[in-house]
Amino acid sequence: MRPKVSVMMITFNHAAFVGRAIESVLSQVCPFDLELVIGDDQSTDGTLDKLHELKAGSPVPISILERPHKYGIARNWIDTFRSCRGDYIAVLEGDDYWTDSNKLVSQVNVMDQHPHWSMCFHKVLVRWEDAREPDSLFPARPILSELGINDLIYENLIGTCSAMYRSGIISTFPSGSDRLYCMDWMTHMLHSIHGPIGFIDQVMGCYRRHHNGVWSGSTVHRQAIQMMQVFRVMRPLISQAMRSRRPMMFRDVRYAEIFMGQGLRDIAFKHMVEAIKVKPWSPYLWRRLLWTMFGGIEERQSA
Repeated sequence: MRPKVSVMMITFNHAAFVGRAIESVLSQVCPFDLELVIGDDQSTDGTLDKLHELKAGSPVPISILERPHKYGIARNWIDTFRSCRGDYIAVLEGDDYWTDSNKLVSQVNVMDQHPHWSMCFHKVLVRWEDAREPDSLFPARPILSELGINDLIYENLIGTCSAMYRSGIISTFPSGSDRLYCMDWMTHMLHSIHGPIGFIDQVMGCYRRHHNGVWSGSTVHRQAIQMMQVFRVMRPLISQAMRSRRPMMFRDVRYAEIFMGQGLRDIAFKHMVEAIKVKPWSPYLWRRLLWTMFGGIEERQSA
């Protein structure tokens, strides 16, 4: 029988965390069939042993996808996503956990009530494992009850462990996806192209931040490169969905300013080059391009 919900879990060297992650899945109050699909990308710290131990006593069917060789973040994500059979796909990485035993039923209820939604998400608690910063909530700012693609091109507002997708919306991932890192952000945007994204204003999960995390363990420069790679793949799809290249142009100008402020001149320059491709006759854009190359040009005029 096809489960109502598939929980998609990605693991790599999560032995210290995965027990709590799976426990938070098994504690869900679900009046429907549930499965847990785990893609482990050749962990070397005993994660697989822990997974098999937890599978043996689980009341929920658990499928462990063991890789014959290292797949990498993107291919592991894509293959695990495709292996999920449920009507809905809830994401939980192996180093995060859910904090509300009614999380899945809450999301299923709102997805059933809003068949036009492509996915939904909720607030999450952000916790640094070394307590370098106090706990916080994400997203921190007020969020509308429905979001679209335009809300996601500037920032990823969706905590990975809060995402629930409607199954069947994505049949294939775009060419080049298998080399990316920010697979969650890209998958959110792919769904938003096909329908609104619903927001539940409740905290129902915890995003752990630690030095071994794919995102939190990266430098700012590396994060900037990862974001550029995602939008290199998504740019034509976003422009097609929005029937205009201008939204991405404005995004590139904005991100050029952000990265210049962070001292990442090389990344800022690349964003301005992309903006100029859209409107090559704009004096404003050319001045901003020169600014990213040499600095000191502060004029701001309407594009």
